[in-house]
Amino acid sequence: MFVATRANTLYALDTADGTVEWTAATSGGLMAAPLVADGTVFASATDGSVYAFDAETGSQEWRVQPWEKGTANTSGIKTDGHSLYLTLANSGVYAIDPADGGVRWTQPAIPTTETTPALSDGTGYVGARDDRLYAFSTNDGTIDWSFEADGRVESAPAVADGTVYFGTIAGTVYALDAESGEPQWSSKTGHWVTGSPAVTDDTVFVGSYDHHVYALSRTDGSEQWSYRTGMYVSAGPTVSADSVYVGSEDGRLYSLDAIDGTAFSTTDIGFRVRTPPAIANNSIYVGDTEGNVAALEPRQTEETTSLEKWLLPGLLTSSGLVAGAYLWLRRERSPADSRE
Repeated sequence: MFVATRANTLYALDTADGTVEWTAATSGGLMAAPLVADGTVFASATDGSVYAFDAETGSQEWRVQPWEKGTANTSGIKTDGHSLYLTLANSGVYAIDPADGGVRWTQPAIPTTETTPALSDGTGYVGARDDRLYAFSTNDGTIDWSFEADGRVESAPAVADGTVYFGTIAGTVYALDAESGEPQWSSKTGHWVTGSPAVTDDTVFVGSYDHHVYALSRTDGSEQWSYRTGMYVSAGPTVSADSVYVGSEDGRLYSLDAIDGTAFSTTDIGFRVRTPPAIANNSIYVGDTEGNVAALEPRQTEETTSLEKWLLPGLLTSSGLVAGAYLWLRRERSPADSRE
């Protein structure tokens, strides 16, 4: 398991007991989940640097900062196997060579937030500060189309079967045709939607600052069910089999039935959950803004709760605040992955 922190450190943890396998220092805080591909961990820092580390040893393979210092707040990184794609708050979208960090192209015309791009069939999708979702060519960064939404897009898009899904700070969830940008439907929640949607065959799951988790029909956006948590939901849910896992600012992790929203369990984690749950090795992992990582059993009942919590060392920043943890889990490839 790899954990990026705002304390300028990347951690590799043993998922069994939280043992630190290695650490790697960075020149800025790490505000987004790292990407792991072909034995390399890629991470972006708040000073605009992008790093590549060996996934087994943590040794640095390269570091680049090809943009002016001060254009900080990088997004998470995505790859299509050819390039790495990320956004900078004031500098648009970048495509980077994963071998050495060389910049292949830039697209400064997209006034991006720090949302992580989504990729599908040669096209990237990213939300922007001008209330638009942009589609761009992964080949050269050319803007294919843009769609004006009803508010700033801070939700990382999700793409499935030719449709792109995203939310806005106006509380609306959109479904657009991925090729043309034409709207298919929209559905209103009661507050901001900042987490990435989770998409299954029939349903789109989103969390909202109105304290709810929503299950929406992929066909027309109609509400299938909603579940109220104890506080706002800032991160996206995670779906596994017939269960939906979502954390809330109330310090609890919720395990819900994907069909009807019935709660299998609500587990008191003891800290505000601000990252999407990650699943590996038959465990669920969540992190917070105080350096905590919790591991627990999936779809547990209140009677079978098994919870472990680890506090990462060295997370205090120079201001005395404790940094946040953002998770990516290393796992073996399963047969289901080959169908994606």
